[in-house]
Amino acid sequence: MKTIPFRFSFLLALSALALSACRDVTTQVNPSGIAASSFYKNGADADVAINACYDAFQNPERYVLWGDGRSDLFAVTDRSSVTDQQLVNGNLNATNGFAGWGEFFEAINRTNSVLKNVPNIADPGFTARKERILGEAYFLRAMAYFYLVRTFDNVPLILEPYESLSQDFFPKQATPEQVYAQVEADLKAAETRLTDRP
Repeated sequence: MKTIPFRFSFLLALSALALSACRDVTTQVNPSGIAASSFYKNGADADVAINACYDAFQNPERYVLWGDGRSDLFAVTDRSSVTDQQLVNGNLNATNGFAGWGEFFEAINRTNSVLKNVPNIADPGFTARKERILGEAYFLRAMAYFYLVRTFDNVPLILEPYESLSQDFFPKQATPEQVYAQVEADLKAAETRLTDRP
């Protein structure tokens, strides 16, 4: 009979020790991660960042299907998959593999990071290139939101990069009018910065 209280006491003490030894997971720093505060230091860092924005747009199938694929330029045939048929007919649902918007919000987050951090780079030889990179980021964000609003109507309008776990990961959806207004504002901001065009 004495072994039961001893075992219980031992397990209780072991549990208390284990729980008191734990660190808060949300305060741990990733030793191999790169924070924005230590990354955006010069023009080369900005070039890498804008290239990462373009990288998020490398799934060309989505852009064709979400753009021209939904117009009368494409036709559904007997060789089309069900997901293709749903997309062309405008019947997207949650089970359709093309219905995800994750890639677009990944691109938007990257462009938001560029737009927030590149203006703070104090590299004297980088001024002209800085404006071009900002223009490219504004254009890419506008393009991502243009695809999103045409496909999903109400989408979250996120204009700041995610840098902390305390930020709201479930923002409210904006109306299509608000999203189109932001697309127009971003395109105007891009136009003033992208001056070396034909």
